[in-house]
Amino acid sequence: MKHTTKLFSLTAALMLLLCACSGGDTTTTSESTSQTTEAPSGTEPTPKYTLSDQDWDGAEFIMMVGEGYVDSFVTMETGDALDDARYRMVRTVEEGLNVEISDVPVDFWEMNNIVTQYVMSGENTYDAIAMMDRFALTAAMANNFIPIQDVDTIHTEAEYWGGSLASEMTVAGNQYFAISSSDLNTFDHTSCILWNTKLGTSLGLSVPWEDVFAGTWTWSDLQSYASAANRDLNGDGVWTDADRYTYGFADIRGAVSTFVQAFDMRFVQKDADDIPYITVTDNEPLMDVLTGVHELFFTGPNDVMQMCTKDNEIHNRPVFQSGNMLMMISLFCDIQSAREMEDDFAVLPMPKYDEQQASYRSRTYDAIFYSVPVTQDDVTFSGAVMDALSCVAYYDLVPVYIDTVLKDKASRDENSKRAIQICFDTRTMDFGESFLSEYFGDGPLTDLIKSKNFTPASHFEKSAKSMDKRLEKIIEGFVNIEG
Repeated sequence: MKHTTKLFSLTAALMLLLCACSGGDTTTTSESTSQTTEAPSGTEPTPKYTLSDQDWDGAEFIMMVGEGYVDSFVTMETGDALDDARYRMVRTVEEGLNVEISDVPVDFWEMNNIVTQYVMSGENTYDAIAMMDRFALTAAMANNFIPIQDVDTIHTEAEYWGGSLASEMTVAGNQYFAISSSDLNTFDHTSCILWNTKLGTSLGLSVPWEDVFAGTWTWSDLQSYASAANRDLNGDGVWTDADRYTYGFADIRGAVSTFVQAFDMRFVQKDADDIPYITVTDNEPLMDVLTGVHELFFTGPNDVMQMCTKDNEIHNRPVFQSGNMLMMISLFCDIQSAREMEDDFAVLPMPKYDEQQASYRSRTYDAIFYSVPVTQDDVTFSGAVMDALSCVAYYDLVPVYIDTVLKDKASRDENSKRAIQICFDTRTMDFGESFLSEYFGDGPLTDLIKSKNFTPASHFEKSAKSMDKRLEKIIEGFVNIEG
């Protein structure tokens, strides 16, 4: 039965008392996202978190999710480590708050229309809605969501709500949505590099671990391999997916954004008042990076498009998994799929732009945003359950994903485990990619970077007025939030 409106004081609402819940620089590398807090011998371990004893009297919490693109809540244990961790996450929150949690999948690509129609109908079936970033923005600008800062029981400053990523979702300090640790799709889209160690050894090349861990693994290092592995295997003089390559991409569409963010650059910056502004025009360093990405990956024998000869593929995974690629610019989800490879592989972080860059950076894209619909009649309840799910996930689910699935089961050496942690700790997002996808999304940037008539400065100069106009609408929507 759908819960009825209840009024509680803030002190009676869910309070998550966390000993390790927030804090810590996400740009530094830790050895593990451990599930337990160590304690001196003979003493009780410090709890990771404690849920309040607030009793919601069996109220139902229902979330609308995009079918196939948002993690569904698991209703039973299957023996799979990740599914079982998802199941326990939900059960922990259900038992701790005395609630019943479920989700309702809807057509992912129609979610904007579905959400708008739902809100216009005045229904209050859903306590929360989970949508992909760019779709969530459109829905928010249609006034379908309650500003997150008006939900007292969501603690967006906590690490379990995305940590440093949260700053990319605000304008003038206002925020409509947040990234929850309870949905692993966002983590799946974390950038890394897979290196075929067998092929590298045959070419006399070693994985540059010393540079990686010294923080000196850079763009120029990556470029230096150039055509080290390139070979026309069948000798026909035509480069296809049947040949061997130095570089490839798990998703060619992300080539530009992956490197721009790895180099700690942005298409959109924010001023001291948290107001975004476009930085792509008259930005010589950024233009140099775009030119470098174009020349290294989209011209000559290194042209990654040559491997896309079947069914208009947008990735080069088959060539890497066959053993005919030295390095693939990849995602966390590719670490899992590479388990089936016969050749050994290593996992590296994306390189820095230069040694002066403070930290490695790992692009995270197509993030899933959690929001509260404006028709929700008990915002305190929605926030309490969402906050608890995100917190429990961060300490009980994410460690299974990172430590058990990626490190212990999928990776093949201790150095790769360390590198995976680096990638996780240095996740980053770009406001422009998430909110201005018609200019800085995968499609437009792919068309630009693979163009034989490659003139990035001219391209963005022609788009400047329309980009500014679009950004002004976004700013206006956020600044004019009504609490």
